[in-house]
Amino acid sequence: MIEQGQRRYLRREERVHHRDYPEWGTGRVVETRESSVPGGACFVLVLFEDGQERLFFNDLNDPRCCYYAGLLRSLRAL
Repeated sequence: MIEQGQRRYLRREERVHHRDYPEWGTGRVVETRESSVPGGACFVLVLFEDGQERLFFNDLNDPRCCYYAGLLRSLRAL
């Protein structure tokens, strides 16, 4: 359930890349997580070509959102 006021940036299966870490390669959103606690955070888990899974905030209303940190949607295929 999404808390009112949260705006998700990424959804499952979207392709992304990080503007500051090109060595990570292209990533794929493998999971989204939303807190059931009022005011809780929402996250995305991204699997990158370098084999690492990384967890990011996924709420555009939060200054810690992955978009503001440099995670961008990508048109590049995995």
